[in-house]
Amino acid sequence: MVASEIEMSGVTAEARDPAGREIPGLWLAGQAELSAQLLLALSEAEPRHELLPALLLGSLSSGRGGDLGGTNRSVTVLRGAWNFLEGIRELEGMREAPGPDAWEAGAAGPAAASGPAGSGGGPGGSGGSPPNLSVKVLRGDRTVLDGRLDGPRAPALKAELGARELLDGGPPPSWRIEGGGEAWVFRRLSWAPAEPDLSAKGTRGLVLTRNFQRVLPEPGPAGESAFRRGELVKVTLTLMTSVPRYDLAVEDPVPAGLEPVDFSLKDQNPNLEELLSSEPDIEDPWRGYRDWYDHEELRPGSIRLFCDYLRPGVYTYSYLARPVTPGTYILPGPYAEEMYNPENHGRGAGLRITVAK
Repeated sequence: MVASEIEMSGVTAEARDPAGREIPGLWLAGQAELSAQLLLALSEAEPRHELLPALLLGSLSSGRGGDLGGTNRSVTVLRGAWNFLEGIRELEGMREAPGPDAWEAGAAGPAAASGPAGSGGGPGGSGGSPPNLSVKVLRGDRTVLDGRLDGPRAPALKAELGARELLDGGPPPSWRIEGGGEAWVFRRLSWAPAEPDLSAKGTRGLVLTRNFQRVLPEPGPAGESAFRRGELVKVTLTLMTSVPRYDLAVEDPVPAGLEPVDFSLKDQNPNLEELLSSEPDIEDPWRGYRDWYDHEELRPGSIRLFCDYLRPGVYTYSYLARPVTPGTYILPGPYAEEMYNPENHGRGAGLRITVAK
């Protein structure tokens, strides 16, 4: 059953069916959570709906590094994906779930677009027979893509247009799809700002700052951003919160030209650890004085901290890094969020780091 009326306020939603009966509300955590819930609801109500491929691709691409944003959201998306694949299998009379090429391509139906095109049987064919399609993408008199889609497992056809081509004032790309069957077209726009936004951002009193300072061969001023290869740099991360935090995750990206010092490795000089403050941050009534975080991970590209519960206050974390690769690097700011309430997050300011020989 699909709701005919949905009312949203803050992070809650109320829905009513066509008869006016109330449907239990959902707890939403940003647009990604809303998309996942919509994907699941639509896949259960109409598993062959034309919007499902686009919703599925959007939900799968909303995560970071394969993480869809928590266990609940991952389960919701996977359930929606299963319903969609079951609908495709029923539509095509297949004994197995279709491979990626059968649904990778996105929104159903021919459209003017640029991107991959996939195929499937169905109403566009005759009695669910395998598709047999000729696909062309034109931009004016120029042919951008020319290929065929024979069968539901045919490899996706892809066409790419550069930003200069799209902005040169010429006509938009047009599709010509001929034959029996159904084609799905998925358009994707990849872009990057000419000047990245390195400003600090935060919500609900969560603030992060970061400071670089040379410590060897001789101490330097705080707030440096230019170093020489072979020096030793101390990085200090400061986190401030005005309210209690639960299941907090903090990530500090390491510049590509620097390498963090991991004292768990035997080839590191243990005397260098004296350059870091070893005083505990908080007093735990059960464990005495301890660090404010419960777990830390030193990775080549980032430092990650995890905390089950954090009281309001100011907290610091320091690590050492060595400049190893000359160049100029754009460094995003440190980031923190409550893992099960990602709308509560904060990002520190980024900067440019220079490493000289």
